[in-house]
Amino acid sequence: MIRSPLRFQSSPALLCVLVALLCCALGPIVVGAQKPACPYTGAFDPTRDYFPDKAAPLMSQFWNITYTKSYKLLQNYKAGTNYVLYPCGTPKPELASLSPNTTFYEVPAYFTGTASRTAIRFLERLGLRTQIKFVPATSLVTSPCLSLLAEQDQVRSIYPGFDVKEANVDVLFARQADGGTSEVLADVLQQSVLLSTYYESVPLEKLEWIKFISAFFNLEARANTIFQSVQQVLQCNAAALAQANLTAATGVVGRVSNIAWVGKNADGTYSTQEYGYKVKMVQDAGASPFPYVAPDTGAGIPSYLSKVDLLIDDTESNVETLNDLLQVYNLTSPTVESTYAFVRQRMAFRLDGRRKAGASPLDEFQQSYWAMPDHIQQDVINMVYPFYNPNWTRMWTRNVALGETYSVINSTQCPNGDPSSDFDLSYQRVTCPSQSGLRAGQPGPGSLGAGASSGNGQSSTSATDGSSKSGLPTGAVIGIIAGSLGIVLLSVVGIAVWYRARGQRGAVEDHLRGMGIVFSRGPTSESRRPAVVALGGKSDERREWLRLEEMMGDVDEAPLRGRDSGDLR
Repeated sequence: MIRSPLRFQSSPALLCVLVALLCCALGPIVVGAQKPACPYTGAFDPTRDYFPDKAAPLMSQFWNITYTKSYKLLQNYKAGTNYVLYPCGTPKPELASLSPNTTFYEVPAYFTGTASRTAIRFLERLGLRTQIKFVPATSLVTSPCLSLLAEQDQVRSIYPGFDVKEANVDVLFARQADGGTSEVLADVLQQSVLLSTYYESVPLEKLEWIKFISAFFNLEARANTIFQSVQQVLQCNAAALAQANLTAATGVVGRVSNIAWVGKNADGTYSTQEYGYKVKMVQDAGASPFPYVAPDTGAGIPSYLSKVDLLIDDTESNVETLNDLLQVYNLTSPTVESTYAFVRQRMAFRLDGRRKAGASPLDEFQQSYWAMPDHIQQDVINMVYPFYNPNWTRMWTRNVALGETYSVINSTQCPNGDPSSDFDLSYQRVTCPSQSGLRAGQPGPGSLGAGASSGNGQSSTSATDGSSKSGLPTGAVIGIIAGSLGIVLLSVVGIAVWYRARGQRGAVEDHLRGMGIVFSRGPTSESRRPAVVALGGKSDERREWLRLEEMMGDVDEAPLRGRDSGDLR
C-alpha cells in the first residue's frame, strides 16, 4: 500500500531519522564526560609490573623518573619537588626518607587542568584535549578546539580559591614560580605539579617535558614516539640543510648570515630571550644566528641591526607594519633602507601570524613553540629557504616588510567541529624532504636563498610526459576533435582528465615516498590516539592533515614582553 505524503511525514520512524540527520548536520554534541573506571582490577600483586611502558629523559636536564613494579618516582630537580605515582585501586606506597615536597598521585589520571597556558599544547599533543577541564583563562586560549570546548562550557577558567578536589581534577599543572605571581597562580601552586620547562635550553630539552607530563596518564609509550618522531624530523631537516649549503646543485650560495631573533622587553631593554632555544633553531634551519645576548636600553641596537640580514622580532606589543617595527628599534633615519640589509631585502618578520581576537599578538606562538618545535623549524626554514619545502605555509612568522597579514583563530577552525579530533588535523603536516627533493627557483623580494619561491609556501606542478594541456596525448586529442561531436568531446575530456588526475595522484604519492620524505605526525582517532610515528616508507590508513593535492600544488613559559611573570603562562 502506498502511503500518502502527509501520513509518511508523521511517521515516528521518519522523525527519528530526521532528528538523527539534523544532529549530524549540526556536528558533534559534547556532553560532560564521565571518568572511566580504574583499569587495575583484582587484588594488589607486588610481583606484577604495573608500568610496562616506561620513559626516561634523554636530553632534559631538570627532571628524572624512577620505576619500580608498583610506583613511579618523578622528580623535578629545578623546583625541588617529587611525585609518587601509584596504580589506582592499590595501596599507597609507604616510603621512607622522602622530602617534604613529595605528593602522591593515583594513576592513570583522567581529568586535568593547567595554570600555565604553555602546558596546553603538550596535553593536546598527547591526545588529552577533551580531558582538560580548567585553564588559566578561557578568553586567552588559542587552540580552536579547546576554544570550542570552552564555548560549550566543558572547559572553564581557574578562579580565586580554586580547589582541585572540588573541581574533580586529578592532576593540575602549573609553571614553576620565578618571580611575582598573581593571586590565582599563588592559590593553585601548592596543589599543582610544577613544570620547569622554561629553564631548559634547546628545543628538544623543552619538548621532552611531554614525557614528564605523560607519566601521570600512563602514556609514556605515546610520549616516547612523539618525541622520537619530532627529533627525527628536526635532525633530518638540519642535516639536509647543512648538506645543501655545501652542494652547488641545489642553487644555495653559502650559508645565510646573521639572523637576529630579538625583541624589546617590558622594561625597555632589548635582548634575545631564551637564547639557547633560538640559536639552536636558527642553526638547524641552515642559517647563522646573530643573537643580542646582553640586554641594554638600545644604545647598541643601530650598530647591531646594521649587520643583520634577517630580523625576527618578538616584541610583545602590537607591531603591524614595517614602520611600526622601525619605530620599536628607533630606526628613523632617511637612509634606513640603504643602511640596514634586512630592510632593503624585505626580510623583517614577526611571530604574530596567528592570533586570537582580544589576546596578546604573540599568544598563539608563545603557547605553542615549546611543544611544537618541528612546526617552528619549518617556519624558520621557510623564511630563509622558501624553496626547500614549498608546500609549507608559514604559521606564526609574518613578513611585515612585505605587508603580510595575520590570520584570526576562532573555534570554527576546529576540524569538523569535533573537539576530540586529532591534534594533527589542526595543524600542517611536518615533513623532511630528502636531498633529491631540493629545488631552487629564482630570487625574489623577501628571499635570501639563491632562488626562492614565494613566501606563502605555494607550489605548482606541470606536465612533463608529452601530454597536451588537457591531460590527453596530442594524437588522441586530434582524433577526438575530428571524430566526435562537441558534447561527446567534452565528456571524453572530462573523463580523461579525471583518470589522469587519479593516476597522477598515485604517481606523485609514490614519488614522494621514493624520495624518502619523513613525516612528523600526531595521534589518530582510529585506535584512540596511538603514539605518533615518523616514517618515510609504506603508506598506512591513518588520517592526515595534508591533502595530496597540496603536495601536488593543485590548489612559557618565557616571560611575556610587556607583562609581569604572573600572567599564568
